[in-house]
Amino acid sequence: MSSEQKELINVKEYRRLGDTGILHAINTVELIEGKIVDKSSPGYQKSLSLKAIVGLFTKQLADSCIVSIQEPLLLNSMSESSPDIKLLDYDNEFYANRNPKPKDVFLLIEICDSEIDREKKVKLPLYANVNIQELWIVNLLEERIEVYRSPSGKNYSQILLYKRGESIETLKFPGKSFAVDEILGPKDPLQEKSK
Repeated sequence: MSSEQKELINVKEYRRLGDTGILHAINTVELIEGKIVDKSSPGYQKSLSLKAIVGLFTKQLADSCIVSIQEPLLLNSMSESSPDIKLLDYDNEFYANRNPKPKDVFLLIEICDSEIDREKKVKLPLYANVNIQELWIVNLLEERIEVYRSPSGKNYSQILLYKRGESIETLKFPGKSFAVDEILGPKDPLQEKSK
């Protein structure tokens, strides 16, 4: 092994590093295919979108599922990601006795204000491979929502794009509609003034 290569670690070792304090801020990293990867710090627009989505889902779906924010999801023995938002099957104990697994996920959302290629090329195949039924990538750079459904191997066979002015429904909760404008969140007033 060359000096530039790093040894891969598994989820058990990754969690041990977090528990011992070696990874001081475990919520700023995630384990992807055996590598500890820094998560990008959320920009202003991503923070707005995150709050907007949590508010929308909590208001409309609180009795139907658990809205989980930036908490780990075990994908396999070498990967544990921390997606921005997960809609989870309702659990009376709020997963106190076990971590949620991919089969518990109704919808997974990643919000991107940068590193969109990493989400699509690295994480999307992992999510498809563990059978996450529906993935939304909130693409703040292009102001659209990319919806991935029907996982097949390491990809999704159905891809839908939604832009401002449109509405979207989840597979699990048809009939509950969410405006793309609300999901993207309000535009940053400082960016609007600079145009």
